[in-house]
Amino acid sequence: GVENVLSKKVILQKTKSPVSFTLSKVNVPAREIRVAVTDEDNVIVGEKMVKLPEGNGKYGFSMEIGPEKKGVPRYKLSVPLLDGESMTLNNSRYFTVNVIDPDSVRSHKVYYSFNGKQWVREPSAPLSADLEV
Repeated sequence: GVENVLSKKVILQKTKSPVSFTLSKVNVPAREIRVAVTDEDNVIVGEKMVKLPEGNGKYGFSMEIGPEKKGVPRYKLSVPLLDGESMTLNNSRYFTVNVIDPDSVRSHKVYYSFNGKQWVREPSAPLSADLEV
């Protein structure tokens, strides 16, 4: 089953962002399974094939998601029902992130120059400006 899901709290729309998750298994043979992350409209925003090793235990994996819509969607990371699985209620886990428009994030550079007595902020300096003393 899905033990936990970790992601950034804020990610950029239409860009890839990492998601880490832990899967546990008991009495299920080693196999490769498909892990999918879907949004509230059941649209896949990320998927990955992972190999569960032999033995019981917890195993960490990571994948990338690439949300198309901005907002604060509720995502679901899920794994399929496996043969011999005794409990299926934990085959998914919900998580939320704040998806923002990349154009809303601006890089701000602030320039200073020394006027002989103190440093003076020059926010309108050109990008090629250097600090001068």
